[in-house]
Amino acid sequence: MSSKYRLIEPDQNKKGVAVTVTLRLLSEKDSNALLAFELENRQWFERFIAPREASMLSSDGILEHIEFCLEEYEEKRLLPMVVVDSQGEILGRINFHDVKFNQGQAALGYRFAKRACGKGLASEMIKEGIDTVREIGFRRLVAVAAVDNLASQRVLEKCGFSQVALVPNYVRLHGHYVDCFRYQLNLRKLKNAV
Repeated sequence: MSSKYRLIEPDQNKKGVAVTVTLRLLSEKDSNALLAFELENRQWFERFIAPREASMLSSDGILEHIEFCLEEYEEKRLLPMVVVDSQGEILGRINFHDVKFNQGQAALGYRFAKRACGKGLASEMIKEGIDTVREIGFRRLVAVAAVDNLASQRVLEKCGFSQVALVPNYVRLHGHYVDCFRYQLNLRKLKNAV
């Protein structure tokens, strides 16, 4: 379960440099890179989603988090994936959680580094993840995006998701309730369109 994508990154001379980006299963070897990813993008992420627990943002905490994710993977409740560049830096995470194999359903969650946004990377890597779960028998995916997170809504729509409902007060963020849109993707109808 690994796929590659070419991302054009600016170099110091303002020229574009092609970087190979890979989507793969999270591993314990990712602990340092994952901690750096979470810390470097903490403020960026917290604009859109609830903050991580402080205990997770340490070497021991991130390793415990990875071990938990891999245990959930072994129990077939979670598919934790990372988007990694050729230097081993994590640019994003894609998780298929709340897995219900008997129903062929899972929920999609993702987060990408601020520097990786606006380049089509999230859409391409999520499409790769969708292909992976479709191949292992998933038939339906669900996702949510905050009403004011237009970028996340666009990513979901580019990946074939349809908005199906407004969910008022879905989550509490920074002391306020946030309304979200619920999205759905029927993988049987999708065929090879993604």
